[in-house]
Amino acid sequence: MSKKPELFSRKKAKAPESPSVVPQGYQWSNQAYTLKDILRKFKLPCVVKCNVSSCSLLWENFSFDMRQPLMLFSVRKVRKVYARTLQVDPTSSQYVQYGPAIVIPEDYAGWFSTASAEKEGTPVHTSPEQLIKNGVRSFLNTTHVASLQMQTSLDGAVRFTQRTLNPGEVLKVGKVYIGGVTEEKKWKLPLNKTSKEKHKEIKYLLCYDDKDWEILIPFGANCRFYETSTENNNKPTGSSVVKMNDVLDTQKFPALAQMIFGELPALMCYFTGSLHLLDKFEEETVVAATLGEEVNMMFEIGVASSIRYNLALNENHIQNSDAYRRAASMCKSDLQSYVSNMKLAFTLKPELEELDDLNYDFYDLDSIPSYRGDDDDSIHSTTSENLHVKPIDNNNGFNRSSTSNLQTFTYDTVSI
Repeated sequence: MSKKPELFSRKKAKAPESPSVVPQGYQWSNQAYTLKDILRKFKLPCVVKCNVSSCSLLWENFSFDMRQPLMLFSVRKVRKVYARTLQVDPTSSQYVQYGPAIVIPEDYAGWFSTASAEKEGTPVHTSPEQLIKNGVRSFLNTTHVASLQMQTSLDGAVRFTQRTLNPGEVLKVGKVYIGGVTEEKKWKLPLNKTSKEKHKEIKYLLCYDDKDWEILIPFGANCRFYETSTENNNKPTGSSVVKMNDVLDTQKFPALAQMIFGELPALMCYFTGSLHLLDKFEEETVVAATLGEEVNMMFEIGVASSIRYNLALNENHIQNSDAYRRAASMCKSDLQSYVSNMKLAFTLKPELEELDDLNYDFYDLDSIPSYRGDDDDSIHSTTSENLHVKPIDNNNGFNRSSTSNLQTFTYDTVSI
């Protein structure tokens, strides 16, 4: 559980602050609606704003104001895993949960190693020879690997072009391919300058990518491969890495997992890749975007939320603004990649009895430094039974059951 993820495909920077001042020029309805009401009575996209006097998130260097104009763009219902990041406490040498909750949708494109009592670790294959020796049928590549791509023309001639395998590619294992190159050696002796040709035999592993292109990986290549489940054997094995839909279908919760490859949450400052998977659930959310003058940001909020919103009455006028066009363009182009990524989940707990004095409680990051991991070639597994994990404070936890009783706390989860 101490190994860092092999690679994240996106660099993280300081998250921009979203505008906290509500722009002028909007006309709002007097009546306020819940998200369920809006979805039942109106068509998306539509422009709304939260109808409370104070509704802000403050976390690290990030601030988010729910009162600013928002574009509700689309609805999505999908299974998710609720998790917490694990960190090693340097004083106790125990794993502790820290940071906001994380939600991982079933269509997240990353790969994970799940811990179980039956396996000692997920092996890393550092050469094509190891794939053959261990009977691997398909594998995940996590480094840049120089290879050759075979192409057969209409006249039957075979041509080879150079290709670099990128991290995240999954390939099927074929057979050993033996090729050769001719080297020209020039000798200084004897006195008459002559040249001698020498034939050098090279072994390759023939593989197939997702488009069934034939790829040749030389046996001497420097690689980091992980076994994956195959089309003929979808059930993950003890030595294979899995996707989140496999975890949801086969894993008992709570469980431990190590992220092998994938994108980070957009706002995460510290991420070890070690996760405590606490539960699975199905959630319906509205995908929305802010309508800031300079910055647009996408987020999700649960349809079961009891927060109410005012609708913009002059939406035809708003649609001509640069902010609206920018947000709509972003949602159209980035929707699928955004909704399928893992996100931080902030749980809002307003006291609706006193709307002027709202309390938004969420778990903040502590000051534990980022864990560096080790240099072993395997992902060490630990079962939930023998892992010492600091329990979650229920006051900061995640409650998936929103209540309609306005005299009590309501739980509204915003995923960013």
